Amino acid sequence: MTKLIKHYGAFVLAGGGAFVINSILLLLLVNIMRLDPYLSQAFAVVCGIVYSWFINRKYTFAVTEKPSFQEFIKYCGTMIVSTLVNYSIYSLSITFFAVFYMYPVLALIPATAISMIVSYLGMRFHTFR
Repeated sequence: MTKLIKHYGAFVLAGGGAFVINSILLLLLVNIMRLDPYLSQAFAVVCGIVYSWFINRKYTFAVTEKPSFQEFIKYCGTMIVSTLVNYSIYSLSITFFAVFYMYPVLALIPATAISMIVSYLGMRFHTFR
């Protein structure tokens, strides 16, 4: 049971940390730099992905081998699918709900929750089998 708690705890830490990084960058880019919320999210989500790669690889899935190009390609595939899900939900949210357009960080909540599920399943059954 403890192993399972550590496993999912690390995944939540990776996703939560990625969410925080994503949110802070999005806030800075949209509210301080006055950049477009769509383009800002595209940049911010990539930064969150890089962070989550390190945490998930080392702690969630405890990969001990050196990273390989094949593994990296699998990871990228998983992250592309997860990112497309994230960005689609984010974009639809800020397009159809005024509150999400006014406060785009709020649109990250449903986008991140659903994309975390997609990314976990992809990592568990594809990237880090």
